[in-house]
Amino acid sequence: YGYLGGGIFKSTDNGATFNRIAATAPTPNDTVSDFAYINAIACHPSKANKIYVATNKGLKISKDGGATWLDVFGAQKFPATDIKIGNDGTFYLAQDAFRPWQSNKFKGTTNLYTSTSGDTGYANWTCRSSWLKLNEFDTTGIKLPTSFPRSTTGTTRDSTYGIKLAVSPQDPNYVYALAVRLGKLGGVFKSVNKGSSWEMIGPGNSTLFNPFNNATASSAYAITVSPSNKEEILVGG
Repeated sequence: YGYLGGGIFKSTDNGATFNRIAATAPTPNDTVSDFAYINAIACHPSKANKIYVATNKGLKISKDGGATWLDVFGAQKFPATDIKIGNDGTFYLAQDAFRPWQSNKFKGTTNLYTSTSGDTGYANWTCRSSWLKLNEFDTTGIKLPTSFPRSTTGTTRDSTYGIKLAVSPQDPNYVYALAVRLGKLGGVFKSVNKGSSWEMIGPGNSTLFNPFNNATASSAYAITVSPSNKEEILVGG
């Protein structure tokens, strides 16, 4: 969420120079244009021109280095707060329920999705059927623990969570999720099986574990994993 952005910038010389990708330049002062708010970017591990971008208007993908873009979930443009790709090629997507550009701003729920392909050739790349919703069912169809953050359809921002993700470079089975709501920690969650099941390792609303100190973390929060230790994580906001 945060401030209105300026689009996506691309370097083809190892970062010596950057140029804005024209297709991602938002309309000035237009907070509802497709690339007005860019929350995360992920590049395909083996295809340099394939880019995944989490925006407030949903998850977008480009196969041509950003020249053209399409929506993974079609017309259902719930904000995507994060997109991560494990080094084994597994995709993880966090989706929020808060849609500030609509009259019914809080329709829907916060969700996590995973995919082994990201897109698999569906018509117009509307690949929703290739994504499994992790915080509703696990891979065997069993409900996940109730401790996992689920937003409800409400009338205030309190009813929605924002989620950031991290995948261990050392072991792609280890996935972490950081949930926040109105600047307060909703919880830190850990999966050792690519999201099939989750364990709360950092309880939200705890006086003993309050890394954000009730700051405004709804638009600035992060989680990452040590590249050499799958059990060591950092969170901030």
